[in-house]
Amino acid sequence: MLMYLIDVIDLMHKEFVMKKMVLFIVVCSYGGFLDGMELSIKRQEFKFKDTPLIELIHANLYTRPLLERAAITVAGNSEQHILGYYSLKGNALGDLFSCSKVYVKNEMLEKRFDYSGSLCFGPSIIVDGEKVQMDHVSRHTKKIKWPEILISVVEPIMFYSGPDKCSYNAKRRLSKNSFTAPSYSGKEALEQVENDLKFCYENVLGHAYRLFIFDHLETIAFPPLSRLEGVPSDIVAKAAVISVLNSKHKNKYSKIQFVIDQESDYLEYFKVLTQYSIELNDSMIEDSKKIDV
Repeated sequence: MLMYLIDVIDLMHKEFVMKKMVLFIVVCSYGGFLDGMELSIKRQEFKFKDTPLIELIHANLYTRPLLERAAITVAGNSEQHILGYYSLKGNALGDLFSCSKVYVKNEMLEKRFDYSGSLCFGPSIIVDGEKVQMDHVSRHTKKIKWPEILISVVEPIMFYSGPDKCSYNAKRRLSKNSFTAPSYSGKEALEQVENDLKFCYENVLGHAYRLFIFDHLETIAFPPLSRLEGVPSDIVAKAAVISVLNSKHKNKYSKIQFVIDQESDYLEYFKVLTQYSIELNDSMIEDSKKIDV
């Protein structure tokens, strides 16, 4: 009788343990599913032939977790100039600078920041639906000492009020001490901005890889360059994606990240990357059919 009771208790214990294990697996699976949903919203990976992994991330480039950061982070010089008074004197499009600190917006400025305009005249905030120009930006920013490699690039600045109401002054370097500064307006301004943005990306990619310290950390992260400088989101995203796909130096990197903090800009990047992914895959299929024939 005693042995029978022991066997029954043992069986009941095993069933209890089994139920706990099943429940644990279900909970973990559901948790993983939720985590997967969250990651799918905030992070997307795109793979193209003969191109390093491209990662699109919805986050703040400078305040995201340390473990998620790339070996090299790129900052827009114009944005940093406005937020932290970087010097722009003598700097031309595509010029690169090594930095040890970065300026970021505090919670109030981040929450009310007007992303629809340009930083040409300084940032604005939205108060009760009205745009208000800021005079003392430094009171609402904080300086972060950057632990990894940080590169600042001089990107295009545009005055934009619509496709037919925009202008662009491009300061380009001819030699060490020689510059040219042509002015453009309307459709031509948009075309020139896109070309100059591509030049900035290629200049970064062509120099940044030389700063890598560890072979297994050949990663670089870009913000949406020129987005806060008045350039429309569709041009910013298109220039960034095309630049990476066509870069002569892209294979110096194991992963290239686009880190976008505004949802509307993130969706624009996602649209452009998806479009090129479909187009390139269709092109590969057509090439395969020609080879078969």
